[in-house]
Amino acid sequence: MVNIVVILTPMEPFLTFREAQAELDSQYPGQFQIHLFNTTELDNDKEQAAACLEASRNADFVLIKIHGSLSFFKSFLNLFTCLKQKQRLFVYTTIEEENAEVFPDCSILPEDFKTINKYYQSGGLKNTVNLIKWLGNQYAGAGVPVEAPVCPKWSGIYDPDENTEDEDAYLTQVKNSGLPVIGIIINVLLVQKNNLVHVDALIREIRKQGAHPLCVYSDMLPDQDLGCEGIRAALERCMMSEGKPLVDSIINTTAFSLTILADPGDGSKPRESSIFELLQVPVFQAMTTLQSFEEWNHSVKGLDGLSLSWSVFQPEFDGQVITFPFATTETVETALGPKREAQPIAERVESITTLAINWAKLRYKDNTEKKVAIILHNNPPRNDNIGGAAGLDTLVSLQRMIGRLEECGIKTDYHFADGKEIIDRITAGLTNDGRWSSPETMLEKSIDTVRKEQYGRWYDEFIPRVKENLVKYWGEPVGDFMAVDEQLLVPGILNGNIFIGLQPPRAFEEKAEEMYHSTDIPCPHQYIGVYNWVEKVFQADVIIHVGTHGTIEWLPGKEVGLSKDCYSDICIGTVPHLYAYIINAPGEGTQAKRRTYATILDHMVPSMMESGVYDELAEVDELMKQYYHIQSADPKKLPVIQKQIRELAVKINLNNDIGLTPEMLEEDIDGCIKQMHSWVSKVQACDIYDGFHIFGMVPEEDRFRNMLKMLVRNRNGNTPSLREGVCDLLGLDFEMLLAVPETPTADGKSYGILLAEADEMGREIFLELEKHHYELQAVEGMIEQFKAKCVSCSESTDSFRKMNSTDRLRQCLNFVCSFIKPRVMRITDELDRFIGGVNGKFVPPGPSGAPTRGNARILPTGRNFYSVDPGAMPSRSSWEIGQTLADQLLERYLRDEGKYPESTSILVYATEAMRTYGDDIAETYYLLGVRPVWLGNTDRVIGIEAIPLEELGRPRIDVTLRITGLFRDAFPNLIERVEDAVNLVASLDEPEEQNYIKKHVKEEVAELVAQGIEMEQAYEYSLIRVFGDAPGAYGAGTKNVVESKKWNDVTDLGKVYTTWGCHAYGKKLHGEKLPEVFALRMKKVNVAVKNESTREFDMLDSDDFYNYFGGMVAAITTHSGSQKPAYVPSTSDTDHIETLSLHEEASRVMRARVNNPKWIEGLKKHGYRGAKQISAMVDITFGWDATTNVIDDWMYDCIAQRYAFDRETADWMREVNPWALHNMAERLLEANQRGMWHAPEESVEKLKKIYLEMEGSLEELG
Repeated sequence: MVNIVVILTPMEPFLTFREAQAELDSQYPGQFQIHLFNTTELDNDKEQAAACLEASRNADFVLIKIHGSLSFFKSFLNLFTCLKQKQRLFVYTTIEEENAEVFPDCSILPEDFKTINKYYQSGGLKNTVNLIKWLGNQYAGAGVPVEAPVCPKWSGIYDPDENTEDEDAYLTQVKNSGLPVIGIIINVLLVQKNNLVHVDALIREIRKQGAHPLCVYSDMLPDQDLGCEGIRAALERCMMSEGKPLVDSIINTTAFSLTILADPGDGSKPRESSIFELLQVPVFQAMTTLQSFEEWNHSVKGLDGLSLSWSVFQPEFDGQVITFPFATTETVETALGPKREAQPIAERVESITTLAINWAKLRYKDNTEKKVAIILHNNPPRNDNIGGAAGLDTLVSLQRMIGRLEECGIKTDYHFADGKEIIDRITAGLTNDGRWSSPETMLEKSIDTVRKEQYGRWYDEFIPRVKENLVKYWGEPVGDFMAVDEQLLVPGILNGNIFIGLQPPRAFEEKAEEMYHSTDIPCPHQYIGVYNWVEKVFQADVIIHVGTHGTIEWLPGKEVGLSKDCYSDICIGTVPHLYAYIINAPGEGTQAKRRTYATILDHMVPSMMESGVYDELAEVDELMKQYYHIQSADPKKLPVIQKQIRELAVKINLNNDIGLTPEMLEEDIDGCIKQMHSWVSKVQACDIYDGFHIFGMVPEEDRFRNMLKMLVRNRNGNTPSLREGVCDLLGLDFEMLLAVPETPTADGKSYGILLAEADEMGREIFLELEKHHYELQAVEGMIEQFKAKCVSCSESTDSFRKMNSTDRLRQCLNFVCSFIKPRVMRITDELDRFIGGVNGKFVPPGPSGAPTRGNARILPTGRNFYSVDPGAMPSRSSWEIGQTLADQLLERYLRDEGKYPESTSILVYATEAMRTYGDDIAETYYLLGVRPVWLGNTDRVIGIEAIPLEELGRPRIDVTLRITGLFRDAFPNLIERVEDAVNLVASLDEPEEQNYIKKHVKEEVAELVAQGIEMEQAYEYSLIRVFGDAPGAYGAGTKNVVESKKWNDVTDLGKVYTTWGCHAYGKKLHGEKLPEVFALRMKKVNVAVKNESTREFDMLDSDDFYNYFGGMVAAITTHSGSQKPAYVPSTSDTDHIETLSLHEEASRVMRARVNNPKWIEGLKKHGYRGAKQISAMVDITFGWDATTNVIDDWMYDCIAQRYAFDRETADWMREVNPWALHNMAERLLEANQRGMWHAPEESVEKLKKIYLEMEGSLEELG
């Protein structure tokens, strides 16, 4: 008998193989046996996996066909390891790189591979029967007659209601229809299998809504052996005419990145340009989920894991707009087993059609008739905080955006002179901040209202669950939040056909008490009412959210693949959506793409400058320079300079930054001076942002020069950094200077002083480069010029010096002139793509990340950024970084505490994972003592393996992850990998003192059983190491309670963090609420960790940081009874990773940025937006202190002195943003009242005076 094992992913043709078995049984009874296995079942059923392996070992041939990547077939590693080079195999995936990697171990000839592939790809019962026969003949001597494969028509036009045989005639009809044309792309397999009910529904809905469908089917890959032209040729032939697109938008129902599939390269990496740039029309990914309608409808996940990979992650590489499932997969029973058929989701078919047509209309509608809604973020909803956007001057950007809209014909009643006029008009109208207005005044200021009857019609369309949830928290419609006289208020202003609105409040602060025990709080009625007003009353043609980030993408509902009953979908509707987003926030931007169908318009980060030293910090720096000189030239004078340094350091609390006590200063002043010098050297070299980016505007003068310089601060791939190049020129060892800056030199300096001199020369070089307009031809002459200036350095007798070299500096400067400058000049693309989007054009895709992290090649901006492929995480480089992070963490803890930590807790952001390709997960693996297994030389991770203890050289550390809601949505595969790692380590036969996971599992089982939990359940709970938000929810709860002021001490904050973060995740768990188990984990944590991958922002820039990580520290303190060490390692320079304590990081940021006059002057150039940043910084500082107690009195003192008590700065804030000055005074007074800041009485009185003054002024403003 011929035994063939066939292993398929769930959507492959199982029924066809069963039909083939029946056909073969009738022709050749008892001669052929096909053993069918489903990859999903193999991954979830150990018995099935064992049976598959046994059958495969005994088979004549094993055929493995994977729709997608091997990374998502967890059982593959074990199966392939057992079979490779021992069994004859055909392994075929969608990733060509994977196929090439496994083929050498499959024991078949290349021509046999091609033959098998041709039979399989051609599909159908006849080809499948002949495939089995051919395998039997070739590998088992079956000797039966076999026919050659019969190839189908691979591409063409499909229409259930029209004749498409004459394609030219059909295309002429489309061209002359005079209607918007909506393209549809489907896979040829649907035509072959006649699985087209959902496609028919889509085509007919397009016609019903008054547009013309043009449905093209194709096999995606060009293949000469199969005679397949591929998707690119099919699109050029059927959707283009005379070099122009026939279509106005495209609904793509196929999976994966068509750009990658259309290019017969290795099939693994995103391309420089998208296949859809050919057509220049928007493209919408409309997926068919593998779930049934009932499964999808009741699933909080939304999409199954496999669909998530190929219908979300990969299409983003093309610049596709990610939408929702328009079809489900239903099972129909047949005599030969279940048959899977796609069925349309009627309402989703209607919605995707409307969305595609609305985008198409943007290409035709006269701009004078278009209505544009622009939404500014306002969270928390105060008047000092309008237009929140990371790194962006929102108001000036908005003024420029509206100017461009006016230029292209959008009607306005008046022209905004500047950003100040915009904010003045907004604050003169209705805002979200009603503290100084009566209800009657708010109603009067509202540009429009949504009356109860009108809202009621929308509300009646909601399903009962949504209605019940809204009523539970916000009362019967319309409620009383932002409602007056049963009317919902609409905050914002109208200028002709442009509505500038304030995003409605999420209003968590209103429900602070509920947040202690609930995570399902929906947005208020007014939130829904305002967004529906935008779509249905104002009738916006396009909606634009400005800046990173808002709240609409974080509303409750399915995580991905939303339904009409998800709050984000209820609010965004089917209005074309553009979203201006900073390039370094791929996680948050991805959320906007996947949950609000947004097209991202990414923008540049702000220009940055070196912090330097100032005021008393400059005095300390100068004294330290004198100290090193005296130490070398005249040691007898050391006591005087030591005393001066000690006194000044104590005065400005510099010693406290790095934990140097007065006693330590007395006992070892020289050692302490060296430590403080090292610290000051690091602080003054920090890059801090210089104001904000303005959308579409290339920075000018100093900011332009500094932007170019900041992009070579670190090495870019093989291109050296500026510092490396300058140090080479000076004959200095850069690595030594950076590693031990406190080391003295023979000529009375230190390595830190030499590094500062090198940085100064770097600044001089860029000033000279600026004079030459960054022309490539000028580089060589400049290098010679600077080489001549410093040649004497190499003649120094200091043995530290080495020979001068110019190679690395030349490479760096050439890169600046030839690559970086042209890319930075293309910042203007941001506005151009914005206008293109408003006119219904395709926004091309591009990579995302932190440009200053050695990633200058991700530029230019102005693109619809994508993130990463989860199947290639952690990357090989991330694995190296993860090991360094783990080693540094353990070294630091050993130094601080004298022993290894048994248990760590790591906060894992999706954005960090996307920026770094998985550093956090790599560190987790290495702490546990496991490593990833890649498929050969590829980047595809297919498993993990334990690192032997002898190789590891230390105990295995227990790790608990607190993941964000976005990480849960984006990386289910990584959650499962971590679970696999924990289970593997717990099962190892090792002593408990070398395996803390094993030790803790044993302890916790005993504790949980003592609490009354069954043994089996206790064991499962003891292995859980991944916790996060409730399914479909986002956030940590901490900051909302802090802002509400409804808390007493850190234990309150720890409790609310536990409520929001105690949901367990794994293969069998999706958000099960386990507060007791989470509390047990936090109780045993020895150290908390949050890795930071960029210095483009810091801990006092974003409230998310203290919300999640501060909240984690508070939870550990709450459940353990004492505050544990917390570290914030930085991988902003991946060659020089640094691990600081949370207190050290707070001190660094305070000295480098917050208290720095250079930073303040940068903010002042941005008026209202600059003052807003100061107000937010004070809030965030307060939040860190509330949760972690890391803010010292001197830090509060500096804030008060530098901002509130400095006449010039305070007067500036009074003028540009009086609400910011009011908020700052209020928050500082609260810190004092709560005993967090032991403020001098004089400071308290000054703040009270400012607070009362501003309160009166704001009441007058109303």
